[in-house]
Amino acid sequence: MTRVFLIRHAQAEGNLFRRAHGQFDSLVLPDGYRQIAALEAHFANIHIDACYSSDLFRTRVTAEAVYKPKGLELKLRPKLREIHMGTWEDATWGRLRAEHCGSHVGFVECHNDWQVAGSETFPQLRARMAEAIEEIVATHPNQTVAVFSHGMAIRNYLAHLKGYSLETLREIPHGDNTSVSLITFVDGAATVEYHADATHLSPEISTFARQSWWRNEKGLPADLNFAFRLYTDADRAFVETAHEDAWQAIYGVSCPDITAFADDTTNNASQSDYGVRMATLDDALVGLVQFSPESGMEEGYAHLSFAYLLPAYRHKGFGCQLLGETMSLARKMGRNKLRLHCSKENTAAQAFYKKFGFSTIGQVIHAEHILDVMVLPISTKNSGCK
Repeated sequence: MTRVFLIRHAQAEGNLFRRAHGQFDSLVLPDGYRQIAALEAHFANIHIDACYSSDLFRTRVTAEAVYKPKGLELKLRPKLREIHMGTWEDATWGRLRAEHCGSHVGFVECHNDWQVAGSETFPQLRARMAEAIEEIVATHPNQTVAVFSHGMAIRNYLAHLKGYSLETLREIPHGDNTSVSLITFVDGAATVEYHADATHLSPEISTFARQSWWRNEKGLPADLNFAFRLYTDADRAFVETAHEDAWQAIYGVSCPDITAFADDTTNNASQSDYGVRMATLDDALVGLVQFSPESGMEEGYAHLSFAYLLPAYRHKGFGCQLLGETMSLARKMGRNKLRLHCSKENTAAQAFYKKFGFSTIGQVIHAEHILDVMVLPISTKNSGCK
């Protein structure tokens, strides 16, 4: 008998920032590293003979919970990757739902004929996952193997083993980040012993504890996913209001020069297609992110000069979607680090940025206020495994 522990990767950008990350190579987030620590404790007393992983960063890092403590070699297999989403890669789910409603439903429900430009199909995903696992089982007769893969890939493979068609796949529940499934193989016959066990995760670090999209129960409110669009001159009034509101919230007084701030937004938008993005929810403006496109270019930084969210959406978990958009834009500009200036008096923003891994590297003075210079590496090539 060969035992295969099939494990989903830890919380990564797409999971929390609500972006379509199939084979987009995203980073693991701070709570993801806490999930990895919990996973390591879960496997502490479980014997493992070999460890395999998708070659994407988020699975390779998650696999450290098993192969490093046990002194094993990590064997990478591209066949264990998530489904390739073609031209949808790194788009927000809010944008895809708004612009491609029919195809979005087809993806969520794993329709047999779902496909967009450059993507795989679900039958192709099932076939390569089955081939990858069969090769691993054949290589390790009568051993126990840990295999690290991705949510949709694992779900489709388990449905394949259980004999579910794509039309009935919804009967297979989603698995939380770092959830564990166990499959036993005897004389070529596979049995799913259990699926998506996440009992090692506390509510504080569970991804699913703060989301509802994965639940099958009806009547639950849907998760709200932002879309982002280019700045237009018609947005200037919103930008002026945003600067006034932000200044009042931080310093308790009116913004000293709203016109200059709004002019800066217009100028940044004209300098680069990546200069400004307006955040929308059902076409209504809810916030924005703004870069100084040329600042920090030589050092590899993308300088985030302003980020704003309407008061109704603050402290409710939406800020991370703005951060996801800034990271996406910075990468498109060819930068490998985010940089921003954050007021010492803006305690909410300070806590938010530190939560997501920003570190303070210095200070500057602006309009008699002390601002921390904060940075975040955003490349899988220069991000160390924590």
